[in-house]
Amino acid sequence: MARYFKLIFLNLFILLLLLEFSSFISVKLGLFSLPSEPTYGNTASFEDTDWRTEKEPWGVWHKKNFYSESKKSCFDVVYRSNNIGARD
Repeated sequence: MARYFKLIFLNLFILLLLLEFSSFISVKLGLFSLPSEPTYGNTASFEDTDWRTEKEPWGVWHKKNFYSESKKSCFDVVYRSNNIGARD
């Protein structure tokens, strides 16, 4: 009985290894149709604008007095920053 469990376990282990290897090769060859980097539906709204800046040593801030709208079929968002670049 223990022999059959070992045989089943070994077969499952080999199957999982083959599955992982084939998925790795498929990703490296680009066989999947989905893009590897998500766009989050926000690509057209901030073209040629710099909503975020990383010029300050304390982290990311935004353009001063910035206003932009991002509209899609499923959401409508307004981005605003105040006179120092913070979101209020």
